[in-house]
Amino acid sequence: MSNEKNQNSEELMHEQNNQIPAMDKDNDAENLPPASEVPHEEEQKKDAPVRDEVEVFEEYERRWSRAVENRADNYRRERGEHAKTVPLFARLQKWVKQRQEEKLAAQREAEHIEFPEADEDLDYTDQKPVRGMRRGRRMHHDFGYSCLAAILYAAFILGVSMFCAAFIIMCANEVFAFVKPDVTSVVEIDETDSYAVVAEKLEDAGLISHPWLFRLYCNISNPTFRTGKFELNANLDYNAMKKALTRVSTYRETVWVTIPEGYTAEQIAAALEEKEVCTAQDFLDAVENGEFDYDFIPQPNADSVCRLEGYLFPDTYQFYVGDDPENVVKKFLNNFEVRFTDKLVNRMTELELNMEEVIIIASMIEREAKLDYERPMIASVIFNRLNDPQTFPYLQIDATVQYILGRAPTSEDLSIDNPYNTYVNPGLPPGPICNPGIDAITAVLYPDETAYYYYVACANGTHIFSETYDEHQAAIVQARETFDQASEETQD
Repeated sequence: MSNEKNQNSEELMHEQNNQIPAMDKDNDAENLPPASEVPHEEEQKKDAPVRDEVEVFEEYERRWSRAVENRADNYRRERGEHAKTVPLFARLQKWVKQRQEEKLAAQREAEHIEFPEADEDLDYTDQKPVRGMRRGRRMHHDFGYSCLAAILYAAFILGVSMFCAAFIIMCANEVFAFVKPDVTSVVEIDETDSYAVVAEKLEDAGLISHPWLFRLYCNISNPTFRTGKFELNANLDYNAMKKALTRVSTYRETVWVTIPEGYTAEQIAAALEEKEVCTAQDFLDAVENGEFDYDFIPQPNADSVCRLEGYLFPDTYQFYVGDDPENVVKKFLNNFEVRFTDKLVNRMTELELNMEEVIIIASMIEREAKLDYERPMIASVIFNRLNDPQTFPYLQIDATVQYILGRAPTSEDLSIDNPYNTYVNPGLPPGPICNPGIDAITAVLYPDETAYYYYVACANGTHIFSETYDEHQAAIVQARETFDQASEETQD
């Protein structure tokens, strides 16, 4: 029995080997073509969409597998369930392996990609090295390019956004004047000025920073500018600036005038006329005839040269060009009222002096003293003489005679008959001889306590003070020497 089984087994094996080529003839639907008849890529491209070579190979591998399985099933049905199909599958697997190696070799040669050597025991039907590596490299490069593009795009959007935001903020601050300097300037608009010219003038005056923006604003709002001079501030927005330029100009040009201490009313009038505030004659007329309501103004004195002399307080003032003379005088008087404080008034009352006496003495000190520290000393000499009229009936102050003449007096001028001449008239002159400053007024109210009754001026502007007549004569000689020495130095 065993021999018969072995003989039957060998016959079956022989029959299987002989039946393999016949598989192509039994079933046309499941016909298994030889490897040489597998369609090539060029034929595949004509009938089907272009696919990866590995995919094509896998497709045909699946077809061969199905054909082999179908043929094996038919063979088992015909020969019995226990028929051996190993030789058939071995041959087919060998053919598939050979076909796969050919494809991989062609792929390596085409792409020059080095792959690890295939393992003889490895089932190549489950291997996809070429396709996986290509896809990984492609995905890696695509991801890098995508990240770089996203970064560049984000940077571009951020830069554009920042630029637009800065531009909008700049324009808004310019138009609405959110943060602008407090600068006041005067702009003169002519009848023929266009919007562009007006914008340039505003920029030159420091009122705007972007003339193109103001020009655009004017083209939209279409205002009609007035002619004349306009005083504008840089903290005005465009709308307020436009309204100011469309109204009738109310600007009045101003000038600064400095009046030094010791100026007379006539000198002040000349300074005002030079600055075109008003004419000298109009100013003097206002001083003499203007109506002013101030308590310190003295009663009219027929012997006084100027009614308000001494009360036109010296200082630096700002006046309108072509101003009203009475308004100009009021500025001087208002300043005097402010500067002569309550403290000085109380001190004046303590010394039992009136306002007129204080200003007259202060005016003489202002004209006599050249140095600040000598003012209280000269004030003491004046008070010492006034307090001893029996011995010193005359003050003998040269500045009073100079006020009359308008120049330095000579020895002959000292005997001139005039109420202001303190060489021939006892006591104080009828009015102030200049407009004193606050230092001279303070010296009157706070004089030094000395025994001086005389003083004489030297060439350098200082004075030599003496208590007796003999000391005074010696001081006169000493003072003349200083003048002679100064004259010689000038000649040299």
